[in-house]
Amino acid sequence: SQFDEERSKAVRKYRDFITGGGGEESPWKALKGQILLGNADFVEKFASLLRNKEKMKEVPRNQRYVARPALAGLLDKGEIEGDKQRRDRLIFDAYIRYGYTMEQIAQQLGVHYCTVSRAIRRMEEVKQSENAKMQDLTP
Repeated sequence: SQFDEERSKAVRKYRDFITGGGGEESPWKALKGQILLGNADFVEKFASLLRNKEKMKEVPRNQRYVARPALAGLLDKGEIEGDKQRRDRLIFDAYIRYGYTMEQIAQQLGVHYCTVSRAIRRMEEVKQSENAKMQDLTP
């Protein structure tokens, strides 16, 4: 009744209204991790509840890592240029800790995903070496 007094016209106008979206962009585009709809402050309020969910493989990746920092903030090209060890450590963190794919990391850095894979492998070797040293120190 809000669109027209005649039912058939009202139905047509209502359908046009819904499909047209009222000129607004779909709110679904702003959905974070397929589960939260709100600004960064709102998402941050839920971050503590979402921590440690990264290990739950039953939950889709997008939902597990909803509170992770943006990849651009983790991998600032200017900060890591020329420092291969720092770059490798940050790539490793982005991949292991924050669940970004090798492809996403490679795109962010403008390198091939094999470069990312090699950096992750180097860091895994470093971690294994550090763990072996710690075990040698244990009485």
